[in-house]
Amino acid sequence: MRYCFRCGTAAPGVEPAQAQRLHLDDLLYNCRQCGREERYGSLQKCTLCHDATCEDCATLCATCGSTACTKCLLDCSECNKTGCSRCIALCETCRLRGLCGDHGLDCLDCGYPTCKTCTKHCKKCDLDVCAYCYEQAHAAGGR
Repeated sequence: MRYCFRCGTAAPGVEPAQAQRLHLDDLLYNCRQCGREERYGSLQKCTLCHDATCEDCATLCATCGSTACTKCLLDCSECNKTGCSRCIALCETCRLRGLCGDHGLDCLDCGYPTCKTCTKHCKKCDLDVCAYCYEQAHAAGGR
């Protein structure tokens, strides 16, 4: 120990310059989104990627209410609702369109989220499946 944890004075045999106590309130941290410096405790943590973000860059998810940074937010391609990447899923086939819980379709074969553009109706099995499962089933001669 270099200093007393109660009063901050240097321990015997330790120079006072070496025993300088750091206070977390004196430390500055940078917002990972915009780079702005903030004091300890004033930055919020994104619940998805755990990056420290300032108040201007942190957003609450409209669906679950968790704090998310701008890089973890997605928009639903159908209704433009903004939410965190837990509540808005990306289409597994095209990886371009976001799907909120109201507009998300799950492939009835693989179960992955699929947008309307990438969904195909298989007449043989009478299921709505993603384009990947549709091509795989018919290319292999199944279904």
